[in-house]
Amino acid sequence: MRSHFHITDKVLASLSVAGVPSAVIEKLETLKGQEFETKEDFLEALRSVLCPEQLEGLKTTLLAHAGGRSYVAVVTVHGVGDQEPNQTARRVANLLLSCNRAEGLTQYTPFEETSVRVATRKLDPDSAETGDSSQVFMRELLDGYEGNDPAAAYDTIRLEGARLDDHSPADRRRVHVYDMFWADLSQLGSGLVRVLSEFFLLIFHIGDLGRRTAHFAKEQKGTSSCWHKLFSCWHWIFWVQALMVWLLTGPIVILNIYELAVVLLVLPLKLDGWGPFLLALGALAVILAVVVGKCLFRFRSRMPGLVWWVLAPLLTLGMGAALFFGFWTPGDGKDMPNSYYHLLALEWCVIVSWLLCQLFRPYSRARDQAGGLPRLKVSFGARTNAQGNRVQRYQLELGFTGGFAILAGAGTVFLFLSNVFFVFRDDKLPCIYAAGMRTFEKLFGAVTICWFALFVLILFQAILLLVAYRLASRRRKPAEQRAVWTMAISILHPTALVRVLTLAIWGSLWMSFDRFQVLPQDVYYRSSILKSPQDTGDARGIPMNKFGEEILAFSGTAAFTLALMVMAFAVIAAVWGLFPTVWAEIHPPRKRKEEDEEARRRMSRVLGGWLTNGYSCLFRLGPGVMFLAVPLLFLAGYYLKFAEYGYLPSSPPLTRLDHRLKEQLDFLHALSIALSAILIGLFSFRGPLEWVALGFHSAVRVALDVDNYMREFPYHDTPRAKISARYASLLRYLCKWRDPVDGRGYGAIVLIAHSQGSVITADLLRFLRRQQPRDHRLSALCLQDHPAPTLSPGDGFIPVYLMTVGSPLRQLYGWCFPHLYEWSYHSCVDRWMDPAQRIPSDQKPVPQELGLVFWVNAYRSGDYVGRYLWRPKDCDFLWDPGTQSLRADNSGMEVCIGAGAHTHYFDETAPEVAEYLDHLVENACKCAETARPRYPQ
Repeated sequence: MRSHFHITDKVLASLSVAGVPSAVIEKLETLKGQEFETKEDFLEALRSVLCPEQLEGLKTTLLAHAGGRSYVAVVTVHGVGDQEPNQTARRVANLLLSCNRAEGLTQYTPFEETSVRVATRKLDPDSAETGDSSQVFMRELLDGYEGNDPAAAYDTIRLEGARLDDHSPADRRRVHVYDMFWADLSQLGSGLVRVLSEFFLLIFHIGDLGRRTAHFAKEQKGTSSCWHKLFSCWHWIFWVQALMVWLLTGPIVILNIYELAVVLLVLPLKLDGWGPFLLALGALAVILAVVVGKCLFRFRSRMPGLVWWVLAPLLTLGMGAALFFGFWTPGDGKDMPNSYYHLLALEWCVIVSWLLCQLFRPYSRARDQAGGLPRLKVSFGARTNAQGNRVQRYQLELGFTGGFAILAGAGTVFLFLSNVFFVFRDDKLPCIYAAGMRTFEKLFGAVTICWFALFVLILFQAILLLVAYRLASRRRKPAEQRAVWTMAISILHPTALVRVLTLAIWGSLWMSFDRFQVLPQDVYYRSSILKSPQDTGDARGIPMNKFGEEILAFSGTAAFTLALMVMAFAVIAAVWGLFPTVWAEIHPPRKRKEEDEEARRRMSRVLGGWLTNGYSCLFRLGPGVMFLAVPLLFLAGYYLKFAEYGYLPSSPPLTRLDHRLKEQLDFLHALSIALSAILIGLFSFRGPLEWVALGFHSAVRVALDVDNYMREFPYHDTPRAKISARYASLLRYLCKWRDPVDGRGYGAIVLIAHSQGSVITADLLRFLRRQQPRDHRLSALCLQDHPAPTLSPGDGFIPVYLMTVGSPLRQLYGWCFPHLYEWSYHSCVDRWMDPAQRIPSDQKPVPQELGLVFWVNAYRSGDYVGRYLWRPKDCDFLWDPGTQSLRADNSGMEVCIGAGAHTHYFDETAPEVAEYLDHLVENACKCAETARPRYPQ
C-alpha cells in the first residue's frame, strides 16, 4: 500500500503552478522525499516548517497536491439505433451531473470536454486451441483483419470532472468520461445505399447465421468418425442449411436479376423514327471507343504519339463501319430498316453483361466468404520481373456463386442472341420481342425449379430438425433445442421475405408496363410454358401486353394468396405482442415524486408479463405458422397450377378452388406490395421521420446490428474485427495515460454499455481474458493475470467495473446462438420468492470469466432486446422496481428499474441508472485511492 502523503519534485512543481508562494515552496523542500501514512502526520510536519497563517490558508491546496489525485476512467459504449459520435458520453456525463449530495448539492463538478485522437491498431487473434466455440469464432473474425490503416485513427472526447466528497479536496477524485463509438464501423454506406444494403444483408445473412449455428452444433459432437458423421442428424442439417442458403442467395437472386435485364431489352424498342438508329449508332461508338482505347493503352509505350492519336480513331471507325453495315438490311423506303434492332440488341447484351459483371463480382465474393464456400484461384501469363523472379501476371479467383453467375449469364446471352438471329429469323420488330420473351421464359423456368427445390429442402430440413429436437429432449440438451428454433427461423423468414418481395417487384413492373403500354397489344407470342398442350385457345398465342399477367398468375401460384394471408397474420401477431413495449418506446414512463410506488410496480409487472407471454407465443407458434405459409402452401399452389395445365391429375374441387383463388390476383398484388412497403418503411424512416415507423425501427436496428456483428465477410475487414481493434486501442490508451501534473494514471476503469454495446464489451473482455499470447499493452488490466480479481489494494493492476443496461446477452444471443454464447445463458428453473435470496456464484454469466471486479445489470420490464441475466424466469420479484439481487460472491448485482422499453436508459426517464452508476464510480474511486497500478512502459 502506498503512502497517502508525500512531497516530491512533481508535487512542488504542481504547487508552483497552483500559485503557492515561492517562499512556502522553499520551506517545503525540507520535507522532500519524506512519506507520511496519515493526514495528521503530514499536517504535523507542515506545522514544523510553516507558520499557522500560511498553513491555514494553503492547507486544502497542500493536501490535494501532496496527497495525490485518484483517476477513474468511465467508458461509455452505445447500443442500437442511429447514434451520433460522442452522444452517449455526453448523456452519461449529464446523468452524473444529475446526482446530488446532501442538501441538494451536486455530486460532480462541471465536465470540461477535450478532443482525443487515438491510434488504432488491430487486435491480434488468439493462437491457442481452447476448444471454446466463442473464442474460435472470435479468432476467425479477427484472423484476416489487416488494420494499421493511417486513416483508421479514432476521434473521441474526454469529459474531465471530479466526484465531490465532503471529506476530500474538490479535485481529489478525478472522473474522466470517454466515448466508445462503433456504429460507423457497422453501417454499410449512407443514404439510399445504406438502406438497401441493410435491407438485403438482413434478409440474405440470416440464413448464414443459422448455418453457423448448425456448424457449431455439429462440432459439439466431438467425433471425427465418418460413420458417426454420416448418421449424425446435425451433420445433415448443416449441409442442407448450406445448400438452402446458397439456393436462396445465389441462383434465385442471380436468375431474377437476369430476368429483369432481359425484360429491360424492350425499352429501346419503344423509340420511334430515328431514335433506334441514333441509339444503336451512339452505343456502338461508345463501346468500340472503350474497347479500342483499353487495348491500345496497354501498348502506349511502344508506339509514337502520332500513331496513337491517328490509329485509335481510324480503328474505331473501321470496326464500327464493319459492324454497322454487317447488320444493314435495306428498308422499303418508307421506314428505317428493322435490322438496327438486331444491332441494338447485341449492344444491349454487351452493356448489361458488363454492368452485371461489376455487380456480381463483389457479391459473389461476399456470398462465398459468408457461406464458407471454397474459391478457385487460377494463375496464368507468367513472366520474369527485373529481379529475375518468375511471377504470374494474371490471377483469376472464382467461387461457386461467381461461377454460377458467369455460366448463367453466358447462357442467357447465347440464348437471346440465338433466338434473335436463328429461331426468329424474320427481319421485323416482333422478333426482338419474341426472342426476349422466349429467353425470359427459360430463365423463369429455371427460377421455378430453384424455388421448388428450395421448398422440398425446407420440408426435409423440418423433418431433420424435428428429429434433432426429440433427441435433444431425450438427452436433456437445452442448447440443441434452442439451436433447432434458430435453424427454423433462419431459413423460413428469409424465404418468405424474398418470395413476397420478388412478387411485389415483378407485379409493380408488369403493371407499369401495362399502364404505359410498353409492350405492344397487336403482337402475339406462343408460349411454351404458360399454355398446356391441350389448350384450345387462340392459336396465335398470348398478346404481349398480357404476358406479364400470365407470368404473375403462374409465379404467384393459386395458394400463394393463402400463404400471404398467413404471413400477414404472423405479422399482426408479432405487432400485437410488441405493441405495448413499442408504445413505451415512443412514450417512456417517467418517475414522478408523487407517483405511488405500488402503481409503478403494477405497471412494471403488467408490461413485463405482456412481453414474456408475447415472446412465448411467437417462439411456439412462429415457426409453425411460417412453415405452413412457406413450403406447404407454395407447393400446394404449384400442384394446382400444374394440374390446370394438364401436367398432373386434377379433380373438379381442385379446379374450382384454383379458379376462385385466381380471381384474387388483384388482392394478391395489393397484399404483397403492402407487406413489402411496411418492411421497406421500417428501414427507410430515419431521423425526423422515425416516428412514422411507430418505434418498430428500433427492433429492426437490433436485427441489423446483430447481423453485422456476426458477419464473416469481407474476410479481411469484418465489422467485429474493426470494432474490437478500436475498443482495444482505447483501452491501451487508458492504460498508458498519465496526468501531466502529478504523473499518475487511472486507478480504475468503469465500463457502462447499453444493448449491443454490452455484447461487444463482454466478448472483448472475455477474449482478452483468454488470449494467448497476451497483449502486453493491456498488461495493466487486472483481467489479464488474476482469475478472480478482488478489491485488494496491493494487487498492482487496474480493476475493471462493468454496468450493462438492456443487455441482450441472455435473452437474444444466449437463446439464438446457444453454442457461441453458452457462457451467458443459464437454465435455472427454481422459483425465487425471497428478494433477499442471493444469486449463486456459478450462475452464468460469471463476472470472473470476464475479469471484472463488479458487474451491475439494470433492465426494464418491457425491454424487447435484453432484460435479466442472472434471475430465473420464475421469480416473484422479477419486475419489481428497485429490488436488488446480489451474487453470493459479491461480484455482481441485478436490478429492475421499472417499466419502459429499450432506448431510454440515458435520459431523465431513468434516474436509477445515474444512481447505480454513481455508486459504481464511488467504489472505483475508493479502489483507485488505495491501489498503485503497475502501468506498462
